[in-house]
Amino acid sequence: MKAALLTLLAAADALAAAAWLDCGSCASPALAIAGTAFYTAAFAAVALFGPTRAVALALYAAFGFHAGLVAGGEACALCWATAACSLAMAVLLARSHGAALAVAPWTAAVALSLAPAPAPGADVTVYERPDCPYCEELRASVMPEATRGLDVRVYWRPATPAVRATPTIVVGRRIFEGVPPADLLRRAIQEAIK
Repeated sequence: MKAALLTLLAAADALAAAAWLDCGSCASPALAIAGTAFYTAAFAAVALFGPTRAVALALYAAFGFHAGLVAGGEACALCWATAACSLAMAVLLARSHGAALAVAPWTAAVALSLAPAPAPGADVTVYERPDCPYCEELRASVMPEATRGLDVRVYWRPATPAVRATPTIVVGRRIFEGVPPADLLRRAIQEAIK
């Protein structure tokens, strides 16, 4: 169990560090920084002392916090992956420290209370690469036409290795790869505003 727990902690730590560098959802990197510090400390504690009750309590608290963040609807793919690692750790610890799981709903409530109130309008995130002619077309003509007169915030981010095509546009729960027609993108944005 210790080896599996260390593997999951290393994965959660790496994911939190990646979110620190580029989280599409966090208004501030403070949560990702705190997550990186937490998972680094938890890894050291498990490596030195094993999966003690105190470690289990801390990891159950982290699981609850991740559940609250995800339930708040503001989680990016990195946040979801870290939450999945946290769930796997909770399942792994349930047999030996199941009673400590009672802390999770409380930390979930804390995370939900930290969720920002939804701002009016819609958010659009565009993942792009330098020297991408399609990205330039999107910036120059399609996006201005699609957003004209709408309450929308457009975030331009460098494409991560997970992005298969550029540009990749995220509007609410819809994802467009490449350059969609302006009217199609506009309809998606209008639906996200509602």
